[in-house]
Amino acid sequence: MKPSVATRLSPTIYETLVAAASANGRSISAEVEKRIEQSLEADEDQKKRREAVASMVAEAQSLKLP
Repeated sequence: MKPSVATRLSPTIYETLVAAASANGRSISAEVEKRIEQSLEADEDQKKRREAVASMVAEAQSLKLP
């Protein structure tokens, strides 16, 4: 069994969530879970991009240009 979390939402967010869940053929709970999953994946992707840029900057700074 999955853990559950209770939260309060503004009426506007709740109605938007209900509409999105319906449009995507999901329950409200499944829609919330999917959107949290996507948000966490986006955070991880952004972290990887930052690390890649930092690595490129460090490499560029180590080059000795005339």
